[in-house]
Order: sequence, then structure tokens, then C-alpha cells
Amino acid sequence: DIHMDSWMTRERFKMIADMVDEQKPDIICITGDFVSYDEEEVIDDLLDSLTDFTAPEGVYAVAGNHDYISNIHKVREILQKVGIIELANDVHLLKRGDSQIALAGLDDTDHHQSRIDQVIDKLPAEGVPTILMAHEPDVADVVAAYDHFDLQLSGHTHGGQVNIPGYGAFYGPPHGHKYSQGLFDVTDALQLYVTRGVGTVTMPIRFMCRPEITMINLVKK
Repeated sequence: DIHMDSWMTRERFKMIADMVDEQKPDIICITGDFVSYDEEEVIDDLLDSLTDFTAPEGVYAVAGNHDYISNIHKVREILQKVGIIELANDVHLLKRGDSQIALAGLDDTDHHQSRIDQVIDKLPAEGVPTILMAHEPDVADVVAAYDHFDLQLSGHTHGGQVNIPGYGAFYGPPHGHKYSQGLFDVTDALQLYVTRGVGTVTMPIRFMCRPEITMINLVKK
């Protein structure tokens, strides 16, 4: 959740992109909400900033609800220009030697664009580990019922953005009430990681809920 706006400036996002690149990731996954509301004010900053992400196996993304609220067509145009692969109800197969990982993406659920059936139709044969990117985390309960996925990566909640000691997240958005932040064992087969993201929305405030980038190391059983 980048949420490019008057608070998430080009300079701030440049610092974040540098932190990501310092980790030397094989793959970068961005789980939506590139902009907050008015894409026209930040379009040039977003275009310039996204060019800073580099990963040998590629940079992948799914759209978030705010990308649709602002202008999904403009956001997609920028992703294409900078070479970020959007997985809108689509699957990309990653190969290294004889090993394969399927990286899948659901389009935004909040705007009724997600089609889990299309994703499943594109998945490779059984036995290939599958990671699903989906902006809204609570779709994990639906995803788990299909028994095709090993790991879901989501954002959307900002971890609550403001957390009250003894109470937890002050607010949860639609499709983001059940899984707020961190790692969850949804079932024995499916794990879910919900990132707090780096941006904010409505107010540029975080309390007891620091922004984060997340490094995930995949280990073969």
C-alpha cells in the first residue's frame, strides 16, 4: 500500500524503494493501492518512483480498491511503462532449473473484479507451489476453500494504521476486518501474510503500527 499522495512524496518513496533494493530480493510483490484518491496530482511522481524497483525475477502487482477509486486505467498505464507485471486474475510461472513456483494475482474484490475461477483455470499441474497476491486479506477464507494455494500475500488494512493498546486496530476496511496484520495459518495448507504497508490514507497518522516492508524467505520442505 504505497498510497502516493501529498504525504507519500517522491522523496519519501525513493527512500523506501532504496530500502527494498538493499535487501536484494529475487521477486518484489506490491499488493495494490498505488495511489490514494487524485491520481492526476501524483502521476508523475509515481511513474518516476516505481522505476527504482529492481528484482532479477521481476516486479509483480495487483490492483487495490483505491486504484479503482482514483483511475485504474492510469495506474495500469504506469505499471506497463515501468515494466511491472500486473496479475489481474492471472498467473505467472517462475522457473529456476527444474523448480517452479506459480505466482498468481486476484483483481480487486472491493470493486467486484476478482475472479478466483479464472486464476484456478490458469494454474499449472498439481505439485507446483502457488503464491496468491490479493489486495484484500479476508478473501483468504474463500481462497482456502479451493485448496490450490500455499501462501496469500495481502495489504489493504495498513495494520489498522492506528492501534489502541488493549483493543487493537481502531478501524478495519471492508474485506479487512478478520485479518489485520502479520502471519496467519488460515488452514493447514494456506498461510496468509498481511503487510502493514508503507502509506497512509485519510490522515497521515500511524500509532502503534509502524509502516513496513516485508522480506519472506521461501524454504523447500
